[in-house]
Amino acid sequence: MNKALQEMRFHIMSAERTSGSEFIERALVDETNGRTLREIERMGLAWELERAQAEWAVLNDSLIKNSLMTTRPGDMDSADYLKSLHERQLARLHAAADEVALTKARLAATGQLAGP
Repeated sequence: MNKALQEMRFHIMSAERTSGSEFIERALVDETNGRTLREIERMGLAWELERAQAEWAVLNDSLIKNSLMTTRPGDMDSADYLKSLHERQLARLHAAADEVALTKARLAATGQLAGP
């Protein structure tokens, strides 16, 4: 439940483009008022899934664009850097895909298979 509430705070900050704990907490109370715990959990998980999928998409786009970079012939330092960059980005992409899959599984366990 704490994770769902935290995700709701993230959503409020991004959707409202605001900060300030008092405003965010007030908006969180407004958002959760009258909802069951299960509804709050689902909502938080759905927003977590939305955020995780967006992160995966940005990482994937960066990986594709960066894979087009080339180096001068014989420039081993740059070639090694690009290889290292690719490996780090690939690891981040796999971690993001794992987060998407885990969040989908947690959301499915609540009885809701789709996002918000």
